[in-house]
Amino acid sequence: MARWLKVFLILSIAFIVLMTALGCFLQRPSDSKILEEFAEAGLPAEIASFESGEYDISYIDVAVNKKLPTVLLIHGAPGTFYDYETLLKDSLLHAQVRLIAVDRPGYGHSNLGKTCPSLEEVSQHLAPLLDLDESGEGTIIVGHSYGGPIAARMAADFPSKVSGLVLAAAAVDADNEKLFWFNKPLEWTGLKYLLPRALRVAQEEKVHHQSQLVLLQPSWEKITVPVGIIHGIEDKIVPIENAYFAERVLKDNEVRTVFDAEMSHMIPWESPIALRNMIINLL
Repeated sequence: MARWLKVFLILSIAFIVLMTALGCFLQRPSDSKILEEFAEAGLPAEIASFESGEYDISYIDVAVNKKLPTVLLIHGAPGTFYDYETLLKDSLLHAQVRLIAVDRPGYGHSNLGKTCPSLEEVSQHLAPLLDLDESGEGTIIVGHSYGGPIAARMAADFPSKVSGLVLAAAAVDADNEKLFWFNKPLEWTGLKYLLPRALRVAQEEKVHHQSQLVLLQPSWEKITVPVGIIHGIEDKIVPIENAYFAERVLKDNEVRTVFDAEMSHMIPWESPIALRNMIINLL
């Protein structure tokens, strides 16, 4: 066996073992555990689902008052609605908004492992969530990482139902969408099928990111709502150029930005106050 092939196999096995171990941390707690946590915090929460095509879309609805403006939180890849745990439990937000967070198709309890790489299709699958708004003011959509282009697509597709858009470390620029070193080998060798399902879905989405972002480009001019853009200047996963791109294509909108050298890519976990403040600024 050639030396390079031995090295490749060793690295591949090590990578799979590492990713499998990581996969244990990618699943959210059970519905009953989450509801117990919210009850202990004195927060009214419901976890529900609805059918959309071949998917059962799972989401959490946390509302002290369902007549308050609605905020829809969309996670990145991989992820679940529980990525927004801190925001979902934020008392300052609950005084002003109703919070809904969703497991994207293929993640969490929304048909885990069933990939839906099309931004257009995901937008349509998540559209019924916009009809949950009871405020009459429309929904502010928040998208983190690859949840960002999904949020943007929804804002373009359903302008009468959306009142604001927040892009948090959002991967939106096709020219700055690069594959990681392991994406092509995982695809070529079929090793992706050894990954935990959430990571396999993220892999299958990733190889389509650039082409999907190209298809998204005509939609930007259809977005007319106020926009908040939050991004770490030194973000190593989604470069800051993505934020500059969003700012440029949305130049005719009311746009607020937070670009922070101390902020990482993991905004929902590490910078939830900045995210909360941006949501409140769009109300």
